Amino acid sequence: MIPHIIFNSETKYSIDRKIWRSKISPPAPKNKSTSGITQPPMLAEAIVHIGKKLNKADRIKWYNQIFPKIVAYHGWIYRERDFKKCGLATLVHPWEYGLDNTPPWMDLFNHQTNPWFISLMSYLKIDKIVDHIRFDAKYVDIHQRTSSIEAIRLYDSLRRIRKKRYKSDLILNKPQFAIEDLTFNSILIRGNQLLEEIATQIGKDLPEELKQHILRSRTALEELWDDELRSYFSRDSISGMLLKEPSVATLLPLYSGSISKAKAMNLVQMIHNKKLFGLEYPLPSVPLTSKWFDPWSYWQGPSWVNIN
Repeated sequence: MIPHIIFNSETKYSIDRKIWRSKISPPAPKNKSTSGITQPPMLAEAIVHIGKKLNKADRIKWYNQIFPKIVAYHGWIYRERDFKKCGLATLVHPWEYGLDNTPPWMDLFNHQTNPWFISLMSYLKIDKIVDHIRFDAKYVDIHQRTSSIEAIRLYDSLRRIRKKRYKSDLILNKPQFAIEDLTFNSILIRGNQLLEEIATQIGKDLPEELKQHILRSRTALEELWDDELRSYFSRDSISGMLLKEPSVATLLPLYSGSISKAKAMNLVQMIHNKKLFGLEYPLPSVPLTSKWFDPWSYWQGPSWVNIN
């Protein structure tokens, strides 16, 4: 498992270290404080990009050096998070896929009963006071961050998985969220393809179990396609229902490289459609038609360079 944050040991990060308390997880590193969740598996892409900068001999040396670690990393994703053995990884927190307050997940939050302290804050409008003291608002305008209520909901969700010591089996036993996220799985499928390319170049075989996981993933993405809306969506792992709230995630299967040409062309048309994603600043984080669309609101409207 590769955590999505490794915290600097400086005093100014002490609050972050206390919030995550990574050392409550037995396998956590003893000399580093980290978060307890992961993020999309972009490592294979990064490794190949580095490889392209090297001459052949150095590239083969680099791939041989990194191969056991990247294999172990992808193996962890399937072992710990493909709990239905269907080829799709399950996420347990919105921060794990990088589009923090994206509408599909926030819509799920809105359909859950809030903890009493969040309901009280909302009723008394205390969140407006919190807006003025938030640490993350010192560097970016508060309107470009998640709302205070959203941020506290995200923290409460973190608190629940921290209580289970970040152990996937305990978290997924009775999860608050268990989402087969479209963004994460599209990136995973792309990463698998690149991992196979690395293995071929250095003449090594992937473990048989990992090969089987990769084969399942190639077709599993099609389970997230909705014929009526002609779009891909994330899916609730527990109910099996697609989360039919539109976002830029519906375009990520293009990056996976595993979908049909017909479906790819359908997504490309959405990119060019000026009523959806074809805006002056393209690929907004939600389409213009979304009820959530706000050009300033974090992952609910703005265009992000990494997605583009």
